[in-house]
Order: sequence, then C-alpha cells, then structure tokens
Amino acid sequence: MTKQQLADHLGVTRRWIETQQPLDLPHLHTGGMNRYRISDVESWLHEHYGSPARNA
Repeated sequence: MTKQQLADHLGVTRRWIETQQPLDLPHLHTGGMNRYRISDVESWLHEHYGSPARNA
C-alpha cells in the first residue's frame, strides 16, 4: 500500500510515517516509491509501541 493508504489505515499523518522510517518502519522501495505491507507494519508497531489501548 502507499504511504497515504497506510496513514489513512493507521489514522496518522504521512509525516508521522516518514518520521518512523529512520526507526526501521518496514517498507519496500520500488520504482522510486515506498510501499508498505500492513501485516509487517502492524507487527513492527506492536514491537515498538505495544498493543493499542482497549476500551473497557
């Protein structure tokens, strides 16, 4: 998926995605663009930021 699609999926800005890339946010660089696999990104987020808060 594209950076914008990932941002929309995660509810963050494109800039936030860009700031995570130097921290090894998983992405593929193809054709001059970065692409993201949601399962890889979600696993990375869980490792780096933990589980999302759950409403009780």
